[in-house]
Amino acid sequence: TQELWKAVMGRNFPLLSCVGDLLPVNNLTWEESYQFINKLSALTNRNYHLPSEAQWEYAAIGGKKSLGYKHAGSDDLKKVGWANVNELKPVAQLMPNELGLYDMSGNCYEFCEDNLVDNPMLSGTKNPIIRTKPTDFRIVRSTPFDSSEFSIGDRWWTPCDRRQQNFSFRIAL
Repeated sequence: TQELWKAVMGRNFPLLSCVGDLLPVNNLTWEESYQFINKLSALTNRNYHLPSEAQWEYAAIGGKKSLGYKHAGSDDLKKVGWANVNELKPVAQLMPNELGLYDMSGNCYEFCEDNLVDNPMLSGTKNPIIRTKPTDFRIVRSTPFDSSEFSIGDRWWTPCDRRQQNFSFRIAL
């Protein structure tokens, strides 16, 4: 959230498209998300990181508690994710998925750790971070608030230095 960003970084992220403590930090690059993660890790003596694509997908489907929904926690996107709306929404306002995670089916694209590769083999039992060759492209998952419906399996990519109003991130430990 913007509240956590401000607590860790000592200031708001300067390029937000919408401002509010409970809104996601947005309009940042993959590289800027790592500036935050590195500072949070140093402040807490914990090893935070972006989730691998496999971790993100496993969390979105509900892990071992999965009930096989089309979206993260429901077959009805309106119950679990923001899509086709005009602006970012505060986090955790809709239903969580089976693991208690909110907003995995929409509000912002979320950066993953992995390099871009075509058709990775993702598995809940294996948790690779895919770095098969040097690349400046990373995977993003979920869907932004201003897009139409999607399913958990959809994936996109972006250059590490690309800034977009609907780019954000979640952290993993």
